[in-house]
Amino acid sequence: MRNFQEEIGADGKRKSNTSAGFIAQKLGIDDNRMFQGLVGVFAVSAIVIGLLLVAFTSGSGAGPAGSKQPKAIIVIVPGLNPVVLESALNSNKAANLAGLVTSGAAYGRIASNATDPTAALVSLLSGTAASYHNVSSSSALGAFQSSAATSFLRYLNEASLKTTLIASANFYSGSTYNTSGQCSTVGTLDAECAGIACPSDATSAYCNSATRVIVNNDDTALMSTIISNAFSTAAPGNSLVTIVVDAFSSLRALDDNSLRALSATALLDGVVGQLVLAAEQRSYKADENWLVTLVGDGVNSAQQAPLFVIPVSAGSVIRAKSINTATGNIVDIFPTIASWFNLPTTSSFVVGSVQGICGDGRTVSTC
Repeated sequence: MRNFQEEIGADGKRKSNTSAGFIAQKLGIDDNRMFQGLVGVFAVSAIVIGLLLVAFTSGSGAGPAGSKQPKAIIVIVPGLNPVVLESALNSNKAANLAGLVTSGAAYGRIASNATDPTAALVSLLSGTAASYHNVSSSSALGAFQSSAATSFLRYLNEASLKTTLIASANFYSGSTYNTSGQCSTVGTLDAECAGIACPSDATSAYCNSATRVIVNNDDTALMSTIISNAFSTAAPGNSLVTIVVDAFSSLRALDDNSLRALSATALLDGVVGQLVLAAEQRSYKADENWLVTLVGDGVNSAQQAPLFVIPVSAGSVIRAKSINTATGNIVDIFPTIASWFNLPTTSSFVVGSVQGICGDGRTVSTC
């Protein structure tokens, strides 16, 4: 287990060199309270034991009267298999996520019509089918810019709601050109704005984000830095933080008893637990409501994506609406995020439906 080092500041409060202490400082939260909630959560040996269930109390209503500022974090995990995740849930290897479901979070499997990871991610971001955005593989990413498809990232950014992207380098474009005149590496998160050009040469290169963070692709390093990046960049100006975790791409074909898959799932469980705890703390101290979403891309042996929808208000998880598994699809993420921010989702190209929430994030209500 990680050795947490502490020091006492001049004000008599505990300080720490952990991500918990970093978040507390960024959010203006009492470090003692945050530290106590997170001690023992993260084991860098790959198994997260985190027992944050004490923080996952169900809310009984919308919190204080009046409108609040909607905020959201979405964690997209390409390759996350619902069979593996549910095995972890049933065997107590994902105690945080299991506790969240008990407390009111919504969980269910949704379909994905894509068999290619790049096409699936574009469908998830844009709320459109592959036949509309025309991205069939990574080699066809240029179609994302030329099609009429718009990601929820760009949609929010154009509505003056700042967004932050946190992902490993392989989801971003490179900075050099190949002999064919296109960027040597075209990343999904850049293709919408820059197409096949390198972002440094595209006038609309950052049309879908106000802030970008590139993180290490190593499983442990990636997940252990997500928390501090998410909340240091999200507060206070940004509305949406989108995190793309690439720790499962190589695990798509593994069965539910694979030690590698279960270990990675346990790490992810610890990260989501910390994100929700930080969102609870934030919503308790600030005039904000938070939506934390975890979703896969559906490109796996089950051809389905796991989806968690976790609304947070006034320091508590608010009971969510059951996931519509009969018609649910990865294209539902776009209208769900848009609805949380009270933006219209009637555009003809968006084919999904709202999942997990009742109303928008200004005045959250229990479903």
